[in-house]
This record gives sequence, structure tokens and C-alpha cells, in this order.
Amino acid sequence: QTKLFTKIRNFFSTLLNIKPRDSKDYYSIFSWLVSKRLVVAIMVIIGMFSNYYIAFINPPSIFIKSDSGIRTYNYNSIPLRFTSGEVRILGESKYIAYEGEVSKGKANGNGTLYSKEGNIVYQGQFKNSKYEGTGIRYYDYGQVMYTGSFSDNEFEGLGKLYRDNGSIEYEGNFINNMKDGSGVLYDEGNNPVYQGEFSMNNLIYSDFLG
Repeated sequence: QTKLFTKIRNFFSTLLNIKPRDSKDYYSIFSWLVSKRLVVAIMVIIGMFSNYYIAFINPPSIFIKSDSGIRTYNYNSIPLRFTSGEVRILGESKYIAYEGEVSKGKANGNGTLYSKEGNIVYQGQFKNSKYEGTGIRYYDYGQVMYTGSFSDNEFEGLGKLYRDNGSIEYEGNFINNMKDGSGVLYDEGNNPVYQGEFSMNNLIYSDFLG
């Protein structure tokens, strides 16, 4: 062990002794002269940090084939970034976080997003790992919250909003997660109580009074 540590220490002492002795110890880059030993030292240090990053921070785990035949990746797996098709992605604590289609490591196409507890968070269409298209959003405990159109993770377009007890609250148009445009408001017995125009979650009272 002592001999090994001595060799390692001597290697780095020699490597870091970057003072040039003559003109042959330089690289000529444009009008700059750069020490060859300095370049080698920088490359070695970059290589060491890269290996540490790959080995401990972001391990390049190859997919694990599950019993269902779906390729399964850790969320930080480097090969995942170059993968397309049907996959399963594991979260940090190894729970199933996503199952569905990906392209270059991002959720694109149809898929299902899960919480750590195993409940479905969202099921539907994705684009660049965001809710985009038609889908279903769920409450934390699994009850349906919203069904309809999404854009950039938000309710956008036609959809239905449900209360946490399962009753429908609103059916109509949404903009930026808010009731906006034509729609119908329901009471907890699923009976319509207002039909007309909305603006930023508010009823347009002139329509209501009319």
C-alpha cells in the first residue's frame, strides 16, 4: 500500500509540475503558447471528474428487462437519453414513475405518470415530458380530477372538472387551468346550475342575471 501511494503521489507530482523547460514543451495555439504538461494535467483532471460523475452521480445503467418485456431504466440513466419507444422509468427511490412512449429520453406520445405511492397522477398524451393533448389528471389519492385537453401541463381547451368526491363541477372551456369561455356549472348532485360564459374562473354575472 505504501509503495502504491508513493507511486500515485509521484505521478501527480510529475504531472502537476507544469513549468515548461524549453520551446518544445509548448503547444502553439494561434498567438498563444500553452504548456503541454498543463494541457495533459487538465485532461486528466477532467477525465477523473467525468468518471466520478458517471460512476457515482449519474450511473449509465443499462436497461433492465421487466417480466412484461418492457425496457426499464433508472430516471438518471444515460442510455435512456438515447432511447425511443415503449419504456418504464424508475424514480429515485426505485418506484415506477412513468410507463409509456419516449423519444430521446423524454416522454412523447401516450403514457402514464405515477406518484411514489403508486397512484396515477396523469394518463394521456405527452410532448417533451409535458402534458400535451388529451388526457386525465388525478387527485393524489386516485380520484379523477379532470378529463379533456391539455397544453404545457395545464388544462387548455374543452374538458370536464370533477370535485374530490367524484361529482362533476364544470364542463366547458379552459384557459391556463381556469374556467374561461362557454361552460356549464353543476352542483354536487350533478345538476346544472348555470350555463353561460366564464372568465378566469368567474361567472359573467350579466349572463347569469339574464
